[in-house]
Amino acid sequence: MSTADDLRGAVTRAILTGVSGTAAVDRQAAYDGSGPAGSAAYLDQVRFAAAGISDDDVGALRAAGLDDDGIFELTVAAAVGHADRQRAAAEAALTEALAASGGA
Repeated sequence: MSTADDLRGAVTRAILTGVSGTAAVDRQAAYDGSGPAGSAAYLDQVRFAAAGISDDDVGALRAAGLDDDGIFELTVAAAVGHADRQRAAAEAALTEALAASGGA
């Protein structure tokens, strides 16, 4: 395992199992591509259109009972989970392309 893999694993473990006010199951759901009730639309926006997130979006989460720490923790879990899936897909595509071209 490379140093980058070690660091990525450490970050993921900290996000998913570190000390937090947000339930581990909720952080795991956000990382996996869903999220706790009332947060799905926001977390999809984090994954696919983060530049469009507004104060109103965050306000809706607060109105649903999340505090700022919880919003932050779910946001980070969703973003890192999505980035990990994108990285894995890119690595798989490169491996497939190399195999198809007769490369290593």
